[in-house]
Amino acid sequence: MAIKYIGKYVGDTPAKRKFQRKAKDDAGNNTIQVGTKDTDGFILQATSSSNGNDLIIKGGDCGVNKLNGAGGDLQLFAGRGTGSGASGEISFRLFPAGGSGTSYNSAVEKAVLNELGNLQIDGRLTESSRTRIKILPRDFTADDGGRPVLMDDTGAASEQFFIESHSSNPLYATVDIPTGYKATAVMIFGNFTPSPDAVEVWEMQINSKTGVSKGTGNVDTEINITDVTSSTTNYLLIQVVNASGNEVHGGYVTIAAV
Repeated sequence: MAIKYIGKYVGDTPAKRKFQRKAKDDAGNNTIQVGTKDTDGFILQATSSSNGNDLIIKGGDCGVNKLNGAGGDLQLFAGRGTGSGASGEISFRLFPAGGSGTSYNSAVEKAVLNELGNLQIDGRLTESSRTRIKILPRDFTADDGGRPVLMDDTGAASEQFFIESHSSNPLYATVDIPTGYKATAVMIFGNFTPSPDAVEVWEMQINSKTGVSKGTGNVDTEINITDVTSSTTNYLLIQVVNASGNEVHGGYVTIAAV
């Protein structure tokens, strides 16, 4: 099959590192090939500038006058193996910033998708649309008063459940802040007579017993805390001073991407 060159070669000689157009691959797809069969892997890279140019790969648009036409998919394939030979993996690499200077930073593999469908991530997968972390009854623990957190099921016949502490001992909840987010507010829900339980929020560290208070308030009122951005060691500690007879139902922490 004839091969047409649609770009300039990159390398020592025209025989190496060629950007080629092949009419069809073995599966019948239109194909662009890079290099010859005896060469190593290649990089498709945008031209350089003072801050680097973007490289955009895009699926095809539908026809201009097509009624309700669908856009083309963008599909990413690793290389095929034969027989018992493994598929290639799909690797995502970045160049994390280093110290001040003019030398290029080194590539670091941040995610790998293998043939089993396992995605290994160096970091945490975050959702930009995520705005809340639920605080469930299981997230609360008792203080050192000697009794555990209790699930009050006296209203089970009416499908009513809540948690409470022994006597008027405090309850504590711990919440991990996802990487790439900050915590901005805390809400604890409950029922109380005659006055709501007091709530306080601390930023704590997994390597220290000393925290920093970030806000105070009451049950059933959202507390606008001093923002706490996630780190490798911090988390939120939430205290509810649970008066005798008062109920705690759960809560949430409001988060925002940073």
